[in-house]
Amino acid sequence: MYLEITDEEDVVDAIVQINSKCDEGDDGSSCCAVNHLQIQLESPLQHLPPASLRRFFQVVRTKLPDTPVELHIASSSSLDASVNPPLGSSSRPNTTSTEALSLILRLVPNLHLLELCEVTLDGGPDLEGFKQAIVAQQGLTHVYLRNVQHANNNIDLRPLAEALSELPKLKALELYQVQFYSDSALNAQALALIAQSCHATRLEIMPCERHNIQEQGLAIGEGLLQNTRERLQELALLTKISPKQSVMYEDAVIASLARFVLASSNLQRLQLNVCETINLVPLADALMHNTSLTTLAICWDRCAVTSQRLQYPWKHRFTQTARQRNQSLRRNIQAWRRVLKDHNFGLERLDITMKDCHGVFGQEWKDSEIEFWLQLNRLGRQTVLREQSKANDWISTLSKCKDDTSSLFYFLSEQPRLCFESTTVSTRVNSSRRPRTEMKQSNFSGPKGKRQRIR
Repeated sequence: MYLEITDEEDVVDAIVQINSKCDEGDDGSSCCAVNHLQIQLESPLQHLPPASLRRFFQVVRTKLPDTPVELHIASSSSLDASVNPPLGSSSRPNTTSTEALSLILRLVPNLHLLELCEVTLDGGPDLEGFKQAIVAQQGLTHVYLRNVQHANNNIDLRPLAEALSELPKLKALELYQVQFYSDSALNAQALALIAQSCHATRLEIMPCERHNIQEQGLAIGEGLLQNTRERLQELALLTKISPKQSVMYEDAVIASLARFVLASSNLQRLQLNVCETINLVPLADALMHNTSLTTLAICWDRCAVTSQRLQYPWKHRFTQTARQRNQSLRRNIQAWRRVLKDHNFGLERLDITMKDCHGVFGQEWKDSEIEFWLQLNRLGRQTVLREQSKANDWISTLSKCKDDTSSLFYFLSEQPRLCFESTTVSTRVNSSRRPRTEMKQSNFSGPKGKRQRIR
């Protein structure tokens, strides 16, 4: 059920809709057909009196006591525009009262999802109450914050960062262009606190473009290394990109994240935006020991280069600068080939997106050898090449690659005994005993294998 509320008249209509969905029986019990409630409020909440909000949420609490609620609060500009304006622009929405927002968070029952988009807060003393209102929602599982800041640069949003790190059931947290502090170093500390203490299994962060992106990325990486909860499964460190100029993460940030990947045992998906001269070798080396990561998505701020131009550079003309860039690219590719061939059998997808000839991101880069090892991993190479693998594991893997002769040849070369397995005798794949072949005595009973005439 979706309810969009902008003024007091919408509150009355929403109450009528909820009552119409919930029928009360003769015994006083209520039968409700609503299993999900989505509420859309328009910031800055000036046309919603507190009395009307209390009456509305009291109806929700009474009529829909067990229904999960999603609360979306966005400015009118973000609701109408497809692209959010940057922080500090002239189209920034009006400020939203922190006291009114705290009141709504205290009133809404059974809150599972909270989204704040293009919200500029005001009021300093109410921030602690705002924090307590968020922490009180113990069932909150998804939090999405986009372009959230305070109207006064001298007032920080650290209570918001502390609240996000204290939600015990949080599953997904997205922070896009959120300014906790106007100072870059202090804002990096707030992001480090979230990375260190967050309970979420999925974390996506795009630091505020006003701040030093490298400083923010390093703080996030160090915070993740200190997180002892071991719950994070998906991590995305993004930046604002554009065809003309994009600020991407550099070598120091990637090296910090490589240490986290090396120490993590639950991380399954990693997404990064990296600069043109990035060195991905530390990340590849980390995957020599990490077996949990299955997907790595990289947005690379450089123009796509075909694998043929890398393999046969003497057939193509390069400038000196282009040669240096391609040498760094070749070094990264060789590292990934080495790791995927001999060490990492768990990574299934390596998605690298580069710029096309117009400077627009979207050109996918592929390497045939890397794709071959990834295909083997998708077919189950990590399962069959372990010491505890069983015959059923090999059968399941070979059945998947029956139409892929290259993959089939690889697996059979790793276990040649599969070509001689008897169909009548059940033997283990890892057994060292050599299989025997049965011959018909009527045809091969003569000396030295000569065929005898049957009389």
